[in-house]
Amino acid sequence: MALIMTITSKERETEIKPLLIAQGHTVVARPVTLAVLGFARLDYPQVILFELGSGKDLNLISSLRSLVSSPILVILPKLEEDKRATLAVEIFSLGVDSCCSADSHADEVVARLEALMRRALAYRSFPPSPKGAPQATPFENGSHALPEKVISMTPLEKKIISILSSNKNTIVPGDYICEQLWGEADEVKRKKVRQLIYMIRKKLDLIYKKGYIVNYKRKGYLLRKNI
Repeated sequence: MALIMTITSKERETEIKPLLIAQGHTVVARPVTLAVLGFARLDYPQVILFELGSGKDLNLISSLRSLVSSPILVILPKLEEDKRATLAVEIFSLGVDSCCSADSHADEVVARLEALMRRALAYRSFPPSPKGAPQATPFENGSHALPEKVISMTPLEKKIISILSSNKNTIVPGDYICEQLWGEADEVKRKKVRQLIYMIRKKLDLIYKKGYIVNYKRKGYLLRKNI
């Protein structure tokens, strides 16, 4: 079972924690303060539940994402529909993996957390290559290891790398990536893909001097076969 970090109000924790424990998960409740960043490094949870309260929490989410690659589910505060949509776009651009509304039933929140855990586990589990099979090229297996350096990818970043790796030297439309990740494409999801590509490039820059992913404006993205 999984280690889940909850960064929520006491009321929300009281609703969610018993349900997660009943499913066999370990739950670590942490405060919505800067101290949680230190806990995240020590606990390294498999998934994080974050209840968004104020605007200051956005900075906390951004810092949290820079420290760990674990999937993050955010509970949005009660807002008017247009303001909620704007906030959702912003948190997705920060690297959040999923969100739900403040009035979501506890069972739904738990189901979303478990879905994120299953997806994360699927991206981390790759069968061994048979003898004589060609070795995977950088990032085809979701991460790239060097003697003294390991670049960690979030589950969504790994999925994008997998999609692009399956279509090497071919321009992959952004809408196709959206459909593969979420089953549909809209402006919110397109912006999320752009943000994810940006984050992947930043990580690739730690190894490569040249562009590993090429962006063709209004066409899509291409993973270069040779770098």
